[in-house]
Amino acid sequence: MRVFYLGCGGPLSLTPLQTLIDLGHEVCGLGVLRRPPRVGAWRMPVGSITLGISDPLTALARRHRIAVTCLRPDRLADDFADLGAVIRAAQAELIIVSCLPARLPDEFLAAARYGAINCHPSLLPAYRGPAPLFWQYRDGVEEIGVTVHQMTAQWDAGDIIATRRMAVIDGLSGIEINLELARLLRAALIGALDAFPDPPATAQDATAASYHGYPQAADFALSADWSARRMYNFMRATGHWGNDYALTAHGKRYALKHALAYSMPYANAAAALPPPRGDIKHIRCATGTVAVTLAHAA
Repeated sequence: MRVFYLGCGGPLSLTPLQTLIDLGHEVCGLGVLRRPPRVGAWRMPVGSITLGISDPLTALARRHRIAVTCLRPDRLADDFADLGAVIRAAQAELIIVSCLPARLPDEFLAAARYGAINCHPSLLPAYRGPAPLFWQYRDGVEEIGVTVHQMTAQWDAGDIIATRRMAVIDGLSGIEINLELARLLRAALIGALDAFPDPPATAQDATAASYHGYPQAADFALSADWSARRMYNFMRATGHWGNDYALTAHGKRYALKHALAYSMPYANAAAALPPPRGDIKHIRCATGTVAVTLAHAA
């Protein structure tokens, strides 16, 4: 199949392109973001989005002589119009997108014979939007996964073709979570491509849908009403954003930096934690205790 691919940096964009190459599909072009988009005062975290033309995604494309087009976040409408013409001229049969934080217009999605499919790191219809892993870990979900779905002009709303899921593993960093999900995504994408041109698809349940935008400063705030496990995993999963975590607990306000370990309530539970000293503090949660480092006391 002739495929045009769009992505950003990181394993969840690299894996689909590598999978297409491994399966022998003809990748007739790659569209990749040139730099992180800015949303208000926030940028997407470094390491999750392509910063230039020397990233691993672009390097993989060039090794296989795949033409690369850099997309400009401040000129996406123009770039998508130009890219749509490129896709039509290349007679692409399918557009595949993974982790591109932008909505694609209907005219662009119709540029390929079979339209477009998207690889999304949540179990849709929950957690639509551009930063789903942040919100899943903030909410303390027990299970995460990936969804391959048909694309529409609405955020992550098309019919579902394939899903894969896994239980949350304690203590993983953002890059480690992405690596685990990339393994699931490869399996989901292979299954989806095997079923083309008529993959079985299931409409999303709109009543179960949720959408979240880009995180803002207040979204990094913690609560002592959370469980220790939830606080620990959220801090570990989102540390690459580079933000401090505000917390008001037991009458004091803190700015926290890193989560080191957590324990749940049982005899001698605190023995599993590094002892509080210097900038290391123990935070008592609704259930359990988290050992953290302080950024500074507020």
